[in-house]
Amino acid sequence: PGGSSHVHAHVSAAMAVMPVAVGTIGPSPLCVGARGGQALVGTRAPLERRQRQLVLPASLARHKTAEWSADRARTRRLPLLKVGTSLVATVAAAAARHAARLRSHTAGHASAAGGAEAGAAAASAAKPRRKLSSRLIRTLSGLVIGLGFCGPAVFYGTWPFTMMTVAVIAVAVLEYERILQSILSPPLAPILRYAHLTVSIGTILAAQLGVLTGIFECAAVALLVMLLVVQGNTKNPEGGAPISFGHISSQVFGVFYTGYLPAFWVRLRMISVPLASLNAVPTPFLQTCCSILHWPLNPTVGVFATSATAVCIIMSDTCAYLGGKRWGKTPLILVSPGKTREGMYCGMAGAVGTALFCNFAWGSPAHPAVATGIGFMIFCASLLGDLSVSAMKRDAGLKDAGSLIPGHGGILDRFDSYFFSAPTAYFCWYMYLKACGISWTPLLRS
Repeated sequence: PGGSSHVHAHVSAAMAVMPVAVGTIGPSPLCVGARGGQALVGTRAPLERRQRQLVLPASLARHKTAEWSADRARTRRLPLLKVGTSLVATVAAAAARHAARLRSHTAGHASAAGGAEAGAAAASAAKPRRKLSSRLIRTLSGLVIGLGFCGPAVFYGTWPFTMMTVAVIAVAVLEYERILQSILSPPLAPILRYAHLTVSIGTILAAQLGVLTGIFECAAVALLVMLLVVQGNTKNPEGGAPISFGHISSQVFGVFYTGYLPAFWVRLRMISVPLASLNAVPTPFLQTCCSILHWPLNPTVGVFATSATAVCIIMSDTCAYLGGKRWGKTPLILVSPGKTREGMYCGMAGAVGTALFCNFAWGSPAHPAVATGIGFMIFCASLLGDLSVSAMKRDAGLKDAGSLIPGHGGILDRFDSYFFSAPTAYFCWYMYLKACGISWTPLLRS
């Protein structure tokens, strides 16, 4: 198509130089034009041109005629060559475009994959990791404490259990003193905190060594003397008296709460009356559980009463929590706004049901009615301990007594139900054994 104008120019120049003589009857000279990209033969010339005769020399006529014929042949070949060249160029251009698209497609896939990976990495970095639910954290923490520390300590003997109790009470004393720091003004002197820790641990060790009377009284008197001597000579920044009634009562109650009451766990574990004297034999289920956990099974009333009391407290707290979440509507007490009556009923049912199950698993050492009564008493004592700590924390303006146990808070938050439960269970079993006529070491001895 691009060569038709070129051919037309050559033919026009030849026609201008050499008008060919034609006859009046023959066809007129051919005029090459362009239409639709093709070389076409034009129409005949006007009549007057056909009638004219131009005479040229023969040599010039032959030369021009040959030149014109060559131009005509070249004119016919040029479109074919142009078409072939255009076709080759088109094919080459299409191949180049296809190669370019292929490269861009490959690069696009690579960049998309890289972008996806980079986007996923950025999204994972930007998006915060999903945290475990609080209920799952509470459950895992409870399993670790129960199966990893408290359970083996109960079954392995009195001294391992006593050392575990000392460790728990040591942290509980520090949390108790932290509560007092938020309540008392002026705060207690640091030496009084360590004195409180010493007398609490000494009370528990005394119970393990068989000193059951006089230890609480001596500890309380020692703390009061130190309070008067140390705190009485401390200046109050606010200008008031350095010692108030709150200072005195907090020290006496502290020894009672973190020393005297926990010592009953040691006393309960030390009851060495065999279960055989109550016609009880541990069931195969219990023996299998102890075998799986690799815990030695010593069938005594002390092991049974200690483990059953702990399990009753755990199930009471769990049932009260779940029942309050599901059905809780009526508040129980203003001291602890989160507790409800419905949760309390669920906790009581959990404690009683667990007491009956433990009594059955250990071979029914007690009558079912006695087991039901002991389960109910343990529930009441555990609720009292829970509400006591809630009142102390509320007065101090604290949500948790500590943060040692994930999902629970501190030691006082987790073991608050245990403080009043141990003496309750101890006296229940003491009265039951006495009613059964079983000879046993007296409750109080020097």
